[in-house]
Amino acid sequence: MRKRIVLSNTNALEVEGMQDLDAEMVEGMVRVRDESEEAVLAGALGMVGEENEEGEGVVGKVVGLGGATVDSLRAVEAFKTTQGWGLFRRPGLLVREESVVISRKLVEGEKGGVVRLVVDGERGAGKSLLLLHAMATAFVRGWIVLNIPEGLISPSKRLIRC
Repeated sequence: MRKRIVLSNTNALEVEGMQDLDAEMVEGMVRVRDESEEAVLAGALGMVGEENEEGEGVVGKVVGLGGATVDSLRAVEAFKTTQGWGLFRRPGLLVREESVVISRKLVEGEKGGVVRLVVDGERGAGKSLLLLHAMATAFVRGWIVLNIPEGLISPSKRLIRC
């Protein structure tokens, strides 16, 4: 019962027009413009006053997670009991600029090479949801995902290798 996570609430309001995260949407998020990687990362890390057109039309929207993606995420224990998924009609994610950057990095890594990222931030900043978004992106692209649930390692020694 400690690991039981409710991912839907039939009493919650339905979000009209919420699209599911799929391979086509991920492809649209990762289209690369002719800008340096540093400029993209600077924009994703909150440089105020500049418009960032990466993933234009998707950033700031809530996307739903399809049944197969939810099943896969549940199988690798990606959801946490403290995230409050039971408040929503169905699981969904807010696409942030950081989500677009991490999706782009994952897709670029698919072409060859190694991708190493460090996700850091204060408690409640959204690190777990960012990693959940990365895992969902991997699942919709048909990848195999290995996740080390939080309970298996010391919280002070988290390391994720891709």
